[in-house]
This record gives sequence, C-alpha cells and structure tokens, in this order.
Amino acid sequence: SKRRATPVLRSDTTKSWRKNGRNGVIEKLLENWLDSASERSYQAVFVQMLSGMGHRVVHSTRHTALEFGKDILAIAENGAGCAYQLKGNPRGKLGLAQFRSEVQAQLVQLMSQPVIYPGFPPDPHKAFLVSNGYFDEEVHRAVDDLNRNPYPSKVTLISRGEILDWS
Repeated sequence: SKRRATPVLRSDTTKSWRKNGRNGVIEKLLENWLDSASERSYQAVFVQMLSGMGHRVVHSTRHTALEFGKDILAIAENGAGCAYQLKGNPRGKLGLAQFRSEVQAQLVQLMSQPVIYPGFPPDPHKAFLVSNGYFDEEVHRAVDDLNRNPYPSKVTLISRGEILDWS
C-alpha cells in the first residue's frame, strides 16, 4: 500500500495549526475566511463554536438598537451567564480611535447593565469583546481602565488568534 505524504505546513501558517497535529487544510480555510469576514458573517460561526464548547446560546442578535452592547447571550457549562459583543476587523487591528468612537459606549452598556432575558442567570454576567482581528495595545489598556471601574461585569478580550485556537 502506498503511503500518503504528510503535507508540509507553510511557514506563515498559524502556530495553533502546527501544535494540534492536524494537516492544516481545513484550519487554513477557516483562517482565510475569518480574515475576510464581517461582524455579521462570523457571528453564526462564533455561536456554533460556543455551542461546541458546551455553552447554551440563548440569544443571537439581529443587530438592532435593543442589543445594548450584547450580540450573543450564552450560558456556560458552569451556569455562568456570558454576554458577547462582536466586532469585525478582518486582517486588521481595532485601534484606540475606533475603540473610543464605536465600541467604548457599547462596552459600558455591556458591563453596567444587567442582562434581562428569559432563562438567563440573574447574577452579574461575564462580558467579552470579540474581534476577528487584533486589538492595539492602547485598546488593551483602555479596557483595563474600564475594568477598574465599579461595574458589575468586567470585559475579557477575545481576538482572532483565540478564535482560531478554538477551531
């Protein structure tokens, strides 16, 4: 029987693909797609990833004014409520100017307002800002500053690399 050669990964392939021992074809396709996806187009895939990790997704927004900074509501395996705000920055970074003008107000809503939704735990929820790109250092600092305020929820950043590691 002929043995199939194991494909050699290109040097620009994400490290996460090398460490999981897979050949990288499907992962590279996902990576290329994620690098061109808008916020709305990667939302459904992100919901599926959360479900695959054991979260029960109770709501995925249609992006109306009523979302209050919460695109996805899920309940983790441990029963904790999780609220996710998604941003599309394909192949790019969310910089401080964009953060201040487009994201910060939504994050304050995400952190300060309780989630009122049928079946969602009444306790303070875990808050996440998700991007299919990266966050500039200044954005990390600005989020850290927000987390120092006495809001009931604190924000955790999830960027492209972590999303790819989940696949």
